[in-house]
Amino acid sequence: MILSLLTAQRTQTLHLMDINDCTVNNDELIIKVTKLIKTSKQGSHLSGIHLPAYIKDKSVCVVDTFNEYIKRTQSLSRQYTKLFIMTMKPHKPVSKNTISRWIKLTMKLAGLDINLFKPHSVRSAATSSAKKAGISIDVIMKSAGWKKESTLRKFYDKPIVNNNKNKGLS
Repeated sequence: MILSLLTAQRTQTLHLMDINDCTVNNDELIIKVTKLIKTSKQGSHLSGIHLPAYIKDKSVCVVDTFNEYIKRTQSLSRQYTKLFIMTMKPHKPVSKNTISRWIKLTMKLAGLDINLFKPHSVRSAATSSAKKAGISIDVIMKSAGWKKESTLRKFYDKPIVNNNKNKGLS
């Protein structure tokens, strides 16, 4: 969920993340998505995702969470290089649907109405929250993989309100 919120990536992209394409350098997690994603075009692909450590609260720090996840899954004798794997044998990579279910469960545990808000709603919430936090539009667009600011404004520059007007967010 932390990756989903910080990157505003689709479950497809989270599913494609490979452990060999993730690096921790100088308190920063760098993820390169080398596989083609929904928005990939010839000559244009998602650039590396750079996520700085959050030193103020290690319990929500993406770098610490990533390192802990790697440590805990290392003992599962990984045979696959996908980042997200099952915790039950044979520890195969999880599906996009499983990642989607994890996000839904986290949303439900956080008290969100999962009949109204879906895993794709996280993209809107992430971009809206980032803007409110003062993160530049360029950084938001790069993290989410958008080339044009108009895409962000058209689809994701909406407040998330619990009413029927925003059903298009899912």
